[in-house]
Amino acid sequence: MARSKLPVLLPAAKRDVNKAYQWYEEQKPGLGEIFLERVEECLRNVGRSPEAFQLVARDARRAIVVQFPYVIFYRVEAKAIYVYSVFHASQNPQKWMERLDD
Repeated sequence: MARSKLPVLLPAAKRDVNKAYQWYEEQKPGLGEIFLERVEECLRNVGRSPEAFQLVARDARRAIVVQFPYVIFYRVEAKAIYVYSVFHASQNPQKWMERLDD
């Protein structure tokens, strides 16, 4: 049976999205909005088919945001899909992995 629930962004992941949105808006007005649209599109895809994305570490999965160098890391749990990080691909992966322990 396919799930169709939108993943839940944990506080740190919300901060990631807000920070990236602000940065893109400063670069070019409207670019932050496009970033948000691509993140939401990726989250909808995860919600529709969470098991389809690559398993990367300690039962966490990774979905790539189209058009932007960002990756969404999440876990599928019994009650919900939890997003731990919306992560710029150039950062040290240890940074998002530490969030799995929270």
